[in-house]
Amino acid sequence: MSGPLDDFLSRLPAPAGDGAAINCRVLLRRGLAEHLFPGRADEEQATRTSEVLESALAGTGRFDMLKLSRADSLDRRAAVERDLVPQSYAVRGGGLLAFDREGSAWCTVNETDHLRLRAEASGADLAGAYRRAAELDALLAESLDWAFSPDAGYLCAEIADWGTGLSASVTLHLPALAMAGLVDRALRTALDSGLSVHGFWSDESASSGALYELETPRGAWTDEESILVRLGDAVERVGAYEKGAREELLAHDPETLRDAVFRAYGTARYARRIGYDEGAETLSRLRLGAWAGLIAGLEGPKASRGFYGLRNAHLLKYLAKGDAPVGDGPDTVRIEEVRARVLRTLVEDATLVEAP
Repeated sequence: MSGPLDDFLSRLPAPAGDGAAINCRVLLRRGLAEHLFPGRADEEQATRTSEVLESALAGTGRFDMLKLSRADSLDRRAAVERDLVPQSYAVRGGGLLAFDREGSAWCTVNETDHLRLRAEASGADLAGAYRRAAELDALLAESLDWAFSPDAGYLCAEIADWGTGLSASVTLHLPALAMAGLVDRALRTALDSGLSVHGFWSDESASSGALYELETPRGAWTDEESILVRLGDAVERVGAYEKGAREELLAHDPETLRDAVFRAYGTARYARRIGYDEGAETLSRLRLGAWAGLIAGLEGPKASRGFYGLRNAHLLKYLAKGDAPVGDGPDTVRIEEVRARVLRTLVEDATLVEAP
């Protein structure tokens, strides 16, 4: 397993411990002037572009490099699961990941655009994520000539992305709205604002663990500030709906909430095999219970981190740190046993809080 990837995963900001917003991310797309984009470049041209970008990244003194062709399959799977790269990029040859040594930002070379620069922050700190990305963008611009037009803005591989080259997203945890059957109604405010909504780890409306991602549409707005402000406003409105649903549930139907949380605690403490969907739902209700004060000894950030840690490749990395050997293709039962072990560890110091 590669040092740069593991080190970077450990540096990513802890997801927010309470509230609806778990984390957020911004993406800057950039093209090099006088270089063909990956979809049109031949192998020699693509290699030359990659060399120019790799040299510029190394010249900043800020990045650790990982060539995906030299990474093992487990590292590539973990990078996809943590949404550092898309699946298609991870499996094709020539991919290059560059990790910022000083923060939670990373780059991919020749993904779709010449360079894609991403940054992540805890909660809904879109301004913080954008500052990290913009700082690195400006640093790289000192040695690179971005493709830019005074009329069209930054030129990207796809015309829909021209302009700022920026998109942003926020992952939301909406367990109370899900329990009340009100997720669709709450998310309508985001859709009415022109945002798109995705389920966690899929593009379906249903989502494991009551997690949903709000994302800005491509080419919708003309400046960075309006993109971030409109997304932030929508997140705030949806978050207010979730907060209201939690408070309503706690005030008027506490036994339903307590039953859901206590059942989740029992599953986490005693189950020996757990599939991902059940594990994500269990974790979702544990996080809700921590917010409601129904579980002592379980901090919100610890529960939030589990949403990523329950994925298959992350579990295999966890297993690889122990004495048991790990192959490239373990069976489903083994993965489910490790997932159950992780959940037991999560609640080993936690206790339920009974009604006064």
